[in-house]
This record gives sequence, structure tokens and C-alpha cells, in this order.
Amino acid sequence: MRIDAHHHLWDLDAVSYPWLMARGVPRFFGDPAPIQRNYLIEEFRFDAKGFEASVHIQVGAEDPCT
Repeated sequence: MRIDAHHHLWDLDAVSYPWLMARGVPRFFGDPAPIQRNYLIEEFRFDAKGFEASVHIQVGAEDPCT
């Protein structure tokens, strides 16, 4: 059984992720440039072909209502 240990989905047009969008700021996980784009369920489903399970992880976002 193949399991994706975790994945994130984000719509950068709908929700603000300041930690993700900071340009030129070193991150513990490396250069964030490759993931500074929308990643939605349709693309995840395509990418996850061959996996039988995955865990969706929520990440820190700004509350658009504040």
C-alpha cells in the first residue's frame, strides 16, 4: 500500500499564507518558490494516482475575516 504522508491544498487567490509568499526569505524546508502557486484538489488527484491514502495537513493562513 502506498500512502502519501501528507499533502497541502491552497488557493492563493482566496486565502493569504504570508509565510509561504514571503520572497527571498530562507525557510527550513528550502526555497518556497516551486510551491508559491495554487495547488487545488484537481491537481492533487492527478498527482496522487497510485496512492491509496493521504493525509491532508492544514497550514497557517491569515483569517480573511479579520
